[in-house]
Amino acid sequence: WSSEGMKTVISNDVTECQSDHLTSFAILLDPSPEHVLPVIHEEILTYITYIGCAISMVGLILTIITYSLFKCLHGEKSGKILLNLCIAMLLMNVTFLLGSQSSSLYGNDICITVAVFLHLFLLATLMWMLVEAVEMYQALVTVFKKYARFYMLKRCIAGWGIPILIVSMVLAVDLDHYKPNTDFCFLSQSSPVAYYISLVGPACLILITNTIVFIMVARVILKPRFQQQERGTMTVTPAQVRGAFTVMILLGITWVFGPLAIREAKLVFNYLFCILNSLQGFMIFVFRCLFNPEARLAW
Repeated sequence: WSSEGMKTVISNDVTECQSDHLTSFAILLDPSPEHVLPVIHEEILTYITYIGCAISMVGLILTIITYSLFKCLHGEKSGKILLNLCIAMLLMNVTFLLGSQSSSLYGNDICITVAVFLHLFLLATLMWMLVEAVEMYQALVTVFKKYARFYMLKRCIAGWGIPILIVSMVLAVDLDHYKPNTDFCFLSQSSPVAYYISLVGPACLILITNTIVFIMVARVILKPRFQQQERGTMTVTPAQVRGAFTVMILLGITWVFGPLAIREAKLVFNYLFCILNSLQGFMIFVFRCLFNPEARLAW
């Protein structure tokens, strides 16, 4: 279908199609048009995202410094995984802020470079969330304590190696996948196959896996509550609530709000998605540093 030479004119309750040529015509109607956000909400969401990312970057830097300085924190497997997750997330935030500027602000080569690194660090963040999920599952659900050789090497290959491999394959197939065709320097949607295979597919798979792991881990954390419920009492300790929130943040469960931003619920879930995800790095600092007695005592 081609809309060349066609123009849609909307006035009051009448929609008029104007054409500057005489050929065969067809009208395509969308019975469920997309709910477009008002401009004012788009501006508010943009400011929320920028401010949240800036706050997150401060929180991530403080978390990286804290866990890098003290061996009692980075000596543990969970501390090393958290460090890698924070580094990936910090780099993702930096490249996101660069990529969110108008592509016309940069030259073509710079915009492509930003798009490549944003794709890489986004995948790395998701992969380290998956590594975190596997670690939590083994520690809290299966209580898997068998010694594993080259433990961190294997996880670094998964967390950094797989994203590098995916991005390298996209680059090898066609550099045009990263060429700017919008106001945003990022992987182009002009090639749906590359876009869905190299980004949407892995992201959905990881988020589904992490959501399942979150439910399993949350049940373990809140298990005393279920036992108390059977005895007729209903008390949940602050530590249990903090534990559940920490797991939710580390596994990126808040990212699920993005796909839920559709139809009438689009505005609400867009706000939830922007607020919770832009502040994800800061919340990691709060729950893993400020609320962590071991981290506080280390200082």
